[in-house]
Amino acid sequence: MIGETMPAYILVGCLGLLCVFPFFRRTANRDIFEPLYAVSAMYFLYFGFFTLHLMRVDDNYQRLIPASFETLELALLYTILGFFSLQVAYYSPIPEWLSRILPNASTLLNVDDQVVSRLVYWTYALGNAMRLFLVYQGWHVKFDARTLVGVVPAYGYIIDYLSILAPLGFMLGCVYWMAGHDKPFFTFLVWFVMFPAEIIFAFLSGSKGAFIPVVAAPLLGRFYFRKRRVPYLSLLIALLFMVFIVTPSVTAIRGNDAEQLRSMPFFEGLQYAAVNAASTTLEGGPEVYVGNAYETVIERLNGSGVFGVVIESTPDYLPYQYGRTFIGGLVVLLIPTFVYPQKYELYQDVADWAYLVFHKEGIGGIAITQVGEFYLNFHIVGVVLGMFFLGLLYRSSYVFLSRNRTAVSLWIYIVLWSMFLLIEYPLAAWFSNMIKQVAIIFVIIFASKIFPRKTMRLTE
Repeated sequence: MIGETMPAYILVGCLGLLCVFPFFRRTANRDIFEPLYAVSAMYFLYFGFFTLHLMRVDDNYQRLIPASFETLELALLYTILGFFSLQVAYYSPIPEWLSRILPNASTLLNVDDQVVSRLVYWTYALGNAMRLFLVYQGWHVKFDARTLVGVVPAYGYIIDYLSILAPLGFMLGCVYWMAGHDKPFFTFLVWFVMFPAEIIFAFLSGSKGAFIPVVAAPLLGRFYFRKRRVPYLSLLIALLFMVFIVTPSVTAIRGNDAEQLRSMPFFEGLQYAAVNAASTTLEGGPEVYVGNAYETVIERLNGSGVFGVVIESTPDYLPYQYGRTFIGGLVVLLIPTFVYPQKYELYQDVADWAYLVFHKEGIGGIAITQVGEFYLNFHIVGVVLGMFFLGLLYRSSYVFLSRNRTAVSLWIYIVLWSMFLLIEYPLAAWFSNMIKQVAIIFVIIFASKIFPRKTMRLTE
């Protein structure tokens, strides 16, 4: 068992001070949805809270933690240095300068209300057309994706990715509704059709991160367009929903046989997955359910533990990658699948942390956190410089999009904000998803402005 040590408590305290600094920093018109607030909370949960929990439990539940407690403390120290570097960049004048030299997108982001409504209808319709094809082929169940390798043709990956138009359409519809366009039909469409459908497909994705934009869109839309105060109660409800509903349910659903679910008719498979998940999570009663949910969340917050294993494994077991995982991986992932169908297999060889870092096979993906990946590539220099770059990215994105706070600019911001929370995500996949999703949004907006008006009359 890892015992309690004073250096670890001191390091957790230092990290905690860094993480709460943005909340106590004096500022006019505080915007709680600036990226740094959520990112600070995530870093404390993954590295500070997890370490505190680890020091008080009687056993480690076979968690992925370093063999030496000194290594865990070193992981905390490096995280503190990296997060301090991130804050230096975030509060520096560089993001303001970067946002000024970026191309002026105000013309593109200012979209007529009628065009926005068309964007909602057409984007959501196209996304669900892609989904229907995936359901017909049995590719709509996203977890255990290894069973799909070699089964899905190159065009299938394109259709699968374009199904993201559906959640994008919901996010825009939610923001547009919050902006005051709450006519009865549109209200029914957003909250009684789109919202339940997005919840269902988020469960079928097997990813907790798939719920973040679904939850974020109402929160950010209300905050920016309904002129409300900081929605502390709404944030608490969203957090409890993620901890006690999403996490245990998604974990239980992933316990199903993915291939069996894919072979069933859609509604039969959905009912089967829901019944199995409910019986698994509720069989022990409320007290056991809450305890299991807490333990499941803790297992997911293993930031300091996995970072410690990375430090132990590098470079003795795995040599420094010198940008191979996030620069090389990003290049691979941005190549269209129809050009290079084997790109995911090649990327898996680069970012198979389960085997390369933890020396384990057949257990699925393991996240090493972004700070851990920076270390894996360039040691402590990578941590400091990589986190500095992220600080610039967070603040520049916020400043650039907040200048012109329209439904469309907030739409893009929700996509980015939702991705910023995923501090454990592999960097190449993280960057490529942001680039591709924002590019899709800009293509949609551009097409809506040049597409003949008469072809969209049905939505008016």
